[in-house]
Amino acid sequence: MVGAGGVGGFFGALLARAGHDVSFLARGDNLRAIREHGVHVKGTAGEFDVASRAYESPDEIGRCALVLFAVKTYDTDAAALAVPTLLAPGGRVLTLQNGVESAAMLGAVRGIGSDAVLAGCAYVQATRTAPGRIEQSGGPCRIVFGESGRRPGAEARRIHSVLSEATIPCELADDIDVALWSKLVLISAIAGVCGVERLPLGEVIASAPLRALVTDAMRETIAVAHARGVALPSGLLEKNLGIAASFPHEAKPSLLVDLVAGRRIEIDALSGAVVRLGAEVGIQTPIHREIHECLKAWDGAAVRHGK
Repeated sequence: MVGAGGVGGFFGALLARAGHDVSFLARGDNLRAIREHGVHVKGTAGEFDVASRAYESPDEIGRCALVLFAVKTYDTDAAALAVPTLLAPGGRVLTLQNGVESAAMLGAVRGIGSDAVLAGCAYVQATRTAPGRIEQSGGPCRIVFGESGRRPGAEARRIHSVLSEATIPCELADDIDVALWSKLVLISAIAGVCGVERLPLGEVIASAPLRALVTDAMRETIAVAHARGVALPSGLLEKNLGIAASFPHEAKPSLLVDLVAGRRIEIDALSGAVVRLGAEVGIQTPIHREIHECLKAWDGAAVRHGK
């Protein structure tokens, strides 16, 4: 596991509970806590603890058949340098990050290559509440993954079996770009508007003007996806609005949680990506541009203060 926060800690713990040899690449207090006490998970289905190994350097871990890559998107470049050391010959790295660009970024790293990368979407509300402690508060706890530009091969199918046997609901996608962009349509809009307004999702959806803003932000991302040749399903806008309305009233996107805590935020991979990728195909995205400009200023301040 490269990344032992909410997502990485949760899925890594499920794999360890199923008897797999799981090693966490971690740092600081989280590294020490996992070494001393393992990982504690509190979720909608109960609580459990797993003993697992944690390391600060990839050189200490050795070669792995599967690397789950779950760092925050702003740490991608730095964390990706560990992956070539970790991958066994024929191994795979499965990225569970937000956004639509991670697989291409990992595939471009020397020593990895695009053939070794699986792109994935994690559908889970999981947060690291303290070092070595993960709280899963919602979501289907599901992973959808596949191989960019091609149908899943034998190794992807084997990984699907491993995850399924570890009680992780998962789906192999014939066109993973559809899943990645469908999720981006949802999270870039709700994270951006909740972040700018500093409001939980229920307050945003209950406000007619803010709900309209979320709707228009989703339309922008859909337009970018279509212009880039991604065959998003019809009715996606209505489906995503229904998903947003189904969350608990007090639910907060992870971007808002990090924002309130004074930490860095993933705005470049969300609204920033919509703006960048839209500009490449001539699609204007004024709502996401405004969101990105507003929240990027905060992100820059967090960087300056070492958050």
